[in-house]
Amino acid sequence: PATADGLPDYWMSNYFGHVDPQAVDLSQVGDDADGDGVVNLDEFLQGTDPTNASSVFAIADSVTTSIQWSARAHHVYELQTAASITGQFSRVAKPVIPTNETGNVTIDSPWATSLFYRVEKVR
Repeated sequence: PATADGLPDYWMSNYFGHVDPQAVDLSQVGDDADGDGVVNLDEFLQGTDPTNASSVFAIADSVTTSIQWSARAHHVYELQTAASITGQFSRVAKPVIPTNETGNVTIDSPWATSLFYRVEKVR
């Protein structure tokens, strides 16, 4: 089950100790409980901890043939590319399911300087 705002009961209970969003503890969908600039809905979608400001979804390192990012173990991510930042993004490699807090993709050919890359959590 999920609350009226779409956050699952198990998630709310795990991080906030209750299933009904409340303004007093910043557990509503649009609140930023840990002050990291990411609202609770996005924390849920990204698989990060809404009560820990250091739990963020971010690119950790990149070189010409690989990219590494902070991840949640056993969640599914994919590296995507586009010719422009507003262009249509498409998958570069097979989806990645990290077993720890780091995701990594190695690319067969070096990155072109005219391409944009992003990592998306897909499950």
